[in-house]
Amino acid sequence: MTRFLVLGLLFWLPRDKKIRIDRWLRGREEFRKLKQADGVIVSFGKSGRTWLRVMLSRFYQVKHGLGERHLIGFDNLHRKNRAIPRLFFTHDNYLKDYTGNRDSKADFYDKKVVLLVRNPLDVAVSQFFQWQYRMRPNKKFINDYPAHGADIDAWDFVLDKDAGVPRIVDYFNGWAQFSPNESELLLIRYEDMRKDPVAIMRQVFEFVGTPGTDEQVEQGAGWRIPGGRLDAGLVPGGHGPAPGHARLVQQQLDLARRLLDAVRPLAERVGEIGPHKALDLQALGREEGQGQGPLVVDLVLGVAVDDHAQALFDLLLDLHRRASRAV
Repeated sequence: MTRFLVLGLLFWLPRDKKIRIDRWLRGREEFRKLKQADGVIVSFGKSGRTWLRVMLSRFYQVKHGLGERHLIGFDNLHRKNRAIPRLFFTHDNYLKDYTGNRDSKADFYDKKVVLLVRNPLDVAVSQFFQWQYRMRPNKKFINDYPAHGADIDAWDFVLDKDAGVPRIVDYFNGWAQFSPNESELLLIRYEDMRKDPVAIMRQVFEFVGTPGTDEQVEQGAGWRIPGGRLDAGLVPGGHGPAPGHARLVQQQLDLARRLLDAVRPLAERVGEIGPHKALDLQALGREEGQGQGPLVVDLVLGVAVDDHAQALFDLLLDLHRRASRAV
């Protein structure tokens, strides 16, 4: 019996019980995939996972002579060639609801885990747009995000303890306590992937046990998202749309237009926000991590507080200019 059928039959239950059942069913499906997986890719949402999947897919297509049609999704490429690992992509949202392991990462201890992290400030801003334009109402419902249609701006979202920086830092700190003595963990940063995708992807392929030639790795890493964003589509080497992704490209172009409309009122507040508020937000992220063991957030940020504050301010200013030109 599918999760959708079960939930449909239980429409009469109170809201809280339906959430618990939905999360438990999702966790059961994640547990099944985890046990079958040869490796696990873990990330918080909006940390660059789609780009990573594109590069992984292209590498295995080149290495094993497969067509360009499909992105890797757990075991679909493994079914075409057994030498390709079954990779379980997860945001680690629901597994604990099924296994009960809420205070440890014991569920992952017998697996090779690639942990993809990104600056929490960037993740929070991207999550705001995901929540506002793309996240399904039910996902908001079961994951404690602001309600669908809620009147909340980007700044308040980023500061929200259940949706913004505090939640993201807590997530990273939970993984910071993962013990490499009980399993293998490779931590990669989105920012490093942007700077040198070939080097990072070579680490990933060797870690999961499928090393390739320099040419294979370079071809895989050459399939990128311009500027690290999806709104320009998936393109091989940055030249033209990748085969099989026309629908995704169009969806992302439509999203980009809507984001420009959304940016205008946000960008008008640049003067109000300024570097000092970005600095406050950075401090918030560090306060959230105090007393919780080693901080992954320190590895993620990797820049001085003042530098990042200025960078965030410059980004908002740039968004303002782009939005103004698009009018």
